[in-house]
Amino acid sequence: MTSPKFCGLSLTTKMLAMTLVGASLLAGCSSDTVSPSGSSASSSSPGSVSSAPSSTLGSAPASSSAAIPSTPTTPSTPASTPSSAPPAPPTDAKAPGTGSTAKLEALPVPTSLHHEGFEYAGVTYTKPMDMELTISDQKAIRTGSQSIRFEGMKDGKAVYSVDRTGQLASLGTEEWTITDKGVFTTKSSMMDIGQDAMELPANPKPGMTWKVHTKSDQAAAKMDMEMTFKVVGIESVTTKAGKFKSALLIEQDGKGSLQGQKVRTESKNWYVKGIGLVKATMMNHVEGGKSESLTIQETNVK
Repeated sequence: MTSPKFCGLSLTTKMLAMTLVGASLLAGCSSDTVSPSGSSASSSSPGSVSSAPSSTLGSAPASSSAAIPSTPTTPSTPASTPSSAPPAPPTDAKAPGTGSTAKLEALPVPTSLHHEGFEYAGVTYTKPMDMELTISDQKAIRTGSQSIRFEGMKDGKAVYSVDRTGQLASLGTEEWTITDKGVFTTKSSMMDIGQDAMELPANPKPGMTWKVHTKSDQAAAKMDMEMTFKVVGIESVTTKAGKFKSALLIEQDGKGSLQGQKVRTESKNWYVKGIGLVKATMMNHVEGGKSESLTIQETNVK
């Protein structure tokens, strides 16, 4: 059976859960708050987060218990410094997956939205990011690139389009919206997102957690999954693009059902300020079936 596919942290969860056999489509997503004890409550504000003591995070690096530094260490491999100013947006930009013209204002992103989530999402990195996806039981490697483009401002929110090429083009296009609460996926060419799904909180701190609930009643992708995301802290991570000494680690744990079978997932996701997601690993466990590991990583910093 195909591995589950989610829309929480869009690039991480969607690409890691994708298999070479096919892709599952989601009918919608919703975000809930989660308390330090693990109980959840419905949230009227999508993407709300709660804080838990950093001591509950397990084997987090020593630096995780401290406040997340505002400036990450430059990777050991030579890299161009991304521009802090987004390109001038068109006044009439097409929303991903809709083909319609969205009413956007050609205004710069206000400093109030330049929070840590904005930096870790890598939206100021204007060059294509080369990435590869590997699956434990398959020899083939999927390669492609992702590009993020600033489209404009709408109702005080910054709107970005996300495009993918090569063998990753099957993931389609997306629209990300940045608010004072964080970074959210608001549209997708591949699925109907019922409620905005949070990518990153505005100010990720060690111990923060949030939930994403995904449900689909489509025959080819019937699922009901509940995932909890947790900010661990800062640590170093090595990718094919080089070693990053100050990456934000976010862990995910999920469980639910897919096509009538119980499924459990675990993932680790590393983000670098000014670049975005540089590496992620996931384990999918299907009850009564085999476990599968997937890895996606950046292969070149241009």
